[in-house]
Amino acid sequence: MHSTSTRKLAVIMFTDIVGYTAMMEQNEVEALEKVEHYKQLQKEKVNQFSGEIFKYLGDGSLVLFESVYHAVECALEMQLIFQIYPKVPVRIGIHTGEVLFTCLPK
Repeated sequence: MHSTSTRKLAVIMFTDIVGYTAMMEQNEVEALEKVEHYKQLQKEKVNQFSGEIFKYLGDGSLVLFESVYHAVECALEMQLIFQIYPKVPVRIGIHTGEVLFTCLPK
């Protein structure tokens, strides 16, 4: 059986909590609360802007969008929300490019 691959233009948003390791060392309970808050709000905003959380990477994530506009609007709203208590310092990068999607046989 062979895998099938397709190339598709995609918008990729990478997010990362700034200083998460130091937060964990300073106050583990508070850091875990912040990461849960971050994941919950990110999920709401990504859904609102027609994105898909592809993968969580510890205190970060990879999110796919079909629209640059939606990715940027989502990032802006997330940054505004993360300034409200509990503050979550988040870095967000956005890239557009061709992505190779591979479906492995079952």
